[in-house]
Amino acid sequence: MVESAGKLVIEARLKGSRVPPGCRWARPNVNPLLALRGPLCSGQWERTWAGIWQAWREQISERRAAGRAKRRAQRAAREAASVAPAAPPPPKPEREKTVVDGRPTEAHPWKQGRRAKAA
Repeated sequence: MVESAGKLVIEARLKGSRVPPGCRWARPNVNPLLALRGPLCSGQWERTWAGIWQAWREQISERRAAGRAKRRAQRAAREAASVAPAAPPPPKPEREKTVVDGRPTEAHPWKQGRRAKAA
């Protein structure tokens, strides 16, 4: 009887023989489904479900608390970054003027080429 149930339920769902496409089970989900099917078929569902529900609610509470802690840490980091103003950039060094009154000076790059040719 057990082998027959295994063949009908588990093998059919895993292999997908004569089962509609949406009714197939993924391999990682088989053990959790069988763990739920055991108490259901043995008539112990009411006793087992209370423990399952309690564990599930605790997991949800832990995940929510972890999410809140993560968001608090992110918010604190953002506030710390906005409180401390960034240092102003250092002033740019003064460059020698290369154009005065619309005319290139001796330091202009165009004149540098002539000086090299003359030498």
